[in-house]
Amino acid sequence: MFTQWTVLDLFLRGGAIAVLSLCALIFLLGLRPTRKSVSIAAFCLVLCAYLLVSTPAMPISSNPVGPLLILAAGIAPVLGYWASLELFLDDVAFEWWQIALMIGVVIAAWLPPSVPLTEPLRGAAVIALFCHLLLAILMSARDDLVEARRGFRRMFLLAVIAVVIGITAVELAGQAGHLPAWVFALQAAVFLALAAMFLIWAVRLSPTVWLAKPAAAAPSASHAPADTALAAKAQAAMAAGLWREEGLTIGRLATHLDSQEHRVRRAINTVLGFRNFPSFVNGYRIAEAKRLLVDPDTLDRAVLSIAYDVGFASIGPFNRAFRASEGMSPTDYRRAAFTQAAGQKATFS
Repeated sequence: MFTQWTVLDLFLRGGAIAVLSLCALIFLLGLRPTRKSVSIAAFCLVLCAYLLVSTPAMPISSNPVGPLLILAAGIAPVLGYWASLELFLDDVAFEWWQIALMIGVVIAAWLPPSVPLTEPLRGAAVIALFCHLLLAILMSARDDLVEARRGFRRMFLLAVIAVVIGITAVELAGQAGHLPAWVFALQAAVFLALAAMFLIWAVRLSPTVWLAKPAAAAPSASHAPADTALAAKAQAAMAAGLWREEGLTIGRLATHLDSQEHRVRRAINTVLGFRNFPSFVNGYRIAEAKRLLVDPDTLDRAVLSIAYDVGFASIGPFNRAFRASEGMSPTDYRRAAFTQAAGQKATFS
């Protein structure tokens, strides 16, 4: 029986699905396909499936495509986690435990309800993933240089975390099938509002925000002279060795330059093309690491020791930063450099 709440629920879900589908098309067709754009488009599409299977107004179980929609909706938390990381972090790398939790969420979603503890374990895994997401986004806020992304961060966190925790809590309590009709209409309205806000925000941003590995900004007359001068001062300070300062932050750099933090952020982002502060600092660290790796006086130095010397706390981040810069590991770089030097020496012998 269709009530006014049921009709409203279907209307709102149809609107949310239309907005999400448009968003997916924009990210797939309007941008160069990258991990970032594909992750967001995929999340939008599985959210459409979730909206169809999460309302009692549509008998999905009796529909031939119902099982496919249920399978797609089951991976929505995983794709939401991935897309959110890609949105706010510039270099996303998954650890083994993240992969294990994501696989667990997908498998649990596809298991029959009769399997014991399926829902509680899946709910716990989803909450664990999104608690990590909350922490990762909060920790990256300090180093983020993209002003539009910084402004969107708080609203995004509040909205997404509240929705995920709310949905998971209902699923864990086993009350999804006993809720009044107006709750489903409210859920659809929330999804429609959030999808519309995200779409409006996303299409207003420069496409470079969504590129996986943007190039440095080209010199442009459109840059304010003050920003250009401040960027040059920042480069000079770093070249003089400021990057060696332990725990260097954008705030300390601003103090060193006798400038305001938001102005330094803008100069490094718009003039030099960096989207986060660590990538700006790591450029100088990697340059010094390259020198040490091929210096005959440091041939007996382990790569880990060199990583520590140039300011990295562990070998993992150093290897990732080095590979992103040079396209090879530090060990391979050292080997290639000395192989080339040996070849040149043999040529001239």
